[in-house]
Amino acid sequence: MRAISGFPGYFATEGGNIYSIKRRGRHGGYGPLHKLVPTRDREGYLIVNLYRGGKPHLRMVHRLVLETFIGPRPLGMECCHGPSGKLDNSIGNLVWGTRSKNYGEDRVRDGTHCRGERHPFAKLNSLQARVIRRAYSKRGGGGLSGPALARVFLVSHSTIGRIIRMESYV
Repeated sequence: MRAISGFPGYFATEGGNIYSIKRRGRHGGYGPLHKLVPTRDREGYLIVNLYRGGKPHLRMVHRLVLETFIGPRPLGMECCHGPSGKLDNSIGNLVWGTRSKNYGEDRVRDGTHCRGERHPFAKLNSLQARVIRRAYSKRGGGGLSGPALARVFLVSHSTIGRIIRMESYV
């Protein structure tokens, strides 16, 4: 358990919990440690309210844990959660990383990416993409061309090209 920088009386654990020292009345000094109960923000990340100078400061638990145990956020980096997901704020599941890592390979690994049939404007599904690849690969032996496949599936030929090159519907 370590003290959170900039917020006297608050502590973070390696397991991702935040604690405060409760005050006893107005003039009674400090009491025992109290575990804060986090809530979720709109994206589902855990947040807590920390008080400094009588004013509340809403903070993300994962940022507090990383800043307390690893150090301040390096320039151009952001907090990346590991394979355990965004609700696991233990130090073993957190790392400073780039935005492209956080929104690229991490989303693919966690299954939260929005590509292929998961995209809200998708016109095809994975089965149709496999059919397109198979029909195109037989082109030398009577298969269909990209523009012909585009007409059959009612999509643009550039969409067919991205499917064939494995850039979408992977």
